[in-house]
Amino acid sequence: MDKAGYESVSIAALAKTLGVSQPAYVRHFDDKDALLTAVAVKSFHLFSTVLRNAVAGCQPGNRLRANALAYVRFGRERPGLYQLMFGSPLLSKASPESEIVLAARACFDQLLSALEGAARPRESVRDAVGVWASLHGIVQLERFHLLDGLRTKEVHVDTIVDDLLADPP
Repeated sequence: MDKAGYESVSIAALAKTLGVSQPAYVRHFDDKDALLTAVAVKSFHLFSTVLRNAVAGCQPGNRLRANALAYVRFGRERPGLYQLMFGSPLLSKASPESEIVLAARACFDQLLSALEGAARPRESVRDAVGVWASLHGIVQLERFHLLDGLRTKEVHVDTIVDDLLADPP
């Protein structure tokens, strides 16, 4: 999936990879969307763990940068999963209390947690949404090679974090 994207997943190929018959997946999943949703939920759990581990042991002032770098690194290293999580219609079709939405929110909660103890008083949710959107934008721009030849991705992340942590004028 990371090489060809979630769109390339076929039940036939999956069954072959798993060594089962094509109809065998029906015992566990109603359809392909149900299977992809299960993969996306697991991917959000993995992403949340990556974000949590990135800030483990960091001083409060360094957590946001560590979280942001881990976010972009995940998107870069797991592009197929990232696109399944954020670029497929699975989230938009899900109910607000569904497992996939709750798993995605847990990732956002990691970002909120990373903002705790930042240099100045925060409007945490507003700031977290801004950082999340910016990091998502970096991952997407990188995916489409629109950052090629520009500053390194880490510099873009540093700019986002530094701008947020700077004292207001």
